[in-house]
Amino acid sequence: MEPTHGAGDERPVEHVPITVYWQRRAVVGLLVVALVAALAFAVTSWRQRAAAAGAEAVLTTAVGTPSGSAGAAPAPGASPTGSATPGSADTASTAPVSATTDDAPAVTCDVAQLVLRVSGPARVAAGAQANLVVTFTNVGADECWLPLSPETFELAITSGSDRIWASSDCAGWGPESVTAVGAGQTLEWTKVWDRHRSTKCKVSADDLLPGTYVATATWRGGPSARHVMTLTW
Repeated sequence: MEPTHGAGDERPVEHVPITVYWQRRAVVGLLVVALVAALAFAVTSWRQRAAAAGAEAVLTTAVGTPSGSAGAAPAPGASPTGSATPGSADTASTAPVSATTDDAPAVTCDVAQLVLRVSGPARVAAGAQANLVVTFTNVGADECWLPLSPETFELAITSGSDRIWASSDCAGWGPESVTAVGAGQTLEWTKVWDRHRSTKCKVSADDLLPGTYVATATWRGGPSARHVMTLTW
């Protein structure tokens, strides 16, 4: 009889080839890498969708909610400030921004519906500059065109009967624009004067003597305004 094996007998151990062992390890590693990549892709996609949704919400809010009061009217034009250079003819402020012709009002501003004002320092020391602010207010009931050019507007500075300086003495020294001004709105223009006399497009290098000087703004020979100032040493 052949001998029988008991329950405690051990079976021979199966030896796996080394190549198969490393192949299995490689498969497991690839599965781990693929799982991590899929998880990272899912997180990135979720973040991108959330960011896009947030940006869309911000854009909708910005477009759908206007700033300021519901009935506020836009400013009729800019109010730029120029700089004066002693001895230079280029001392004009930039003109107000012109309105577009698509929304042009039907009429040009009449002298009866326009009020001018001039403001500035009461005293101007030697070597200093005077910021002269001219405002045009439409006191009429309707919007109108306000044409500003050497032919329609002049800012002049005099001392007694002596004409010292004028915006009409040279092209570019005064405002040149055609701007729509709504009823009750004001357009502002600023001129920086440096206490020098002008002759045509030339500015004298000599500072003016102390005394009383008057700045007068005139539009189309109609409404005008004056500002008195004292030049000191």
